[in-house]
Amino acid sequence: MVIEAAGAYSAFAEGVKLAAPNGRYVIVGLWSGHGEIPIDPRYINNRNLSIIGSALTQPQHYYEAVRVAQAHHADFPMAEAITHRFAIEESQQALEAVERQETIKALIVPA
Repeated sequence: MVIEAAGAYSAFAEGVKLAAPNGRYVIVGLWSGHGEIPIDPRYINNRNLSIIGSALTQPQHYYEAVRVAQAHHADFPMAEAITHRFAIEESQQALEAVERQETIKALIVPA
């Protein structure tokens, strides 16, 4: 089996090996890049894995994510994960900081 991927996406093969038995491996938003990553199908078969791809999410998913964040913000203060803030005019710099792995979470603040 060969999976389309590029650069940092080579982590896909490693993730398949790390997935728990009867687990689900979800890939969201991987719509760019290209290349080939070899995958041994035994990992998928022997662990009974489900691999799910989704280019986009549905509005309901955002709603559910906000509900989870509201319910658990005291235990998992997600705002503390924001390490960098950028003005809208600095969007390119924000993307470059993420690419260089200088930030845990970059936030682009509207004007």
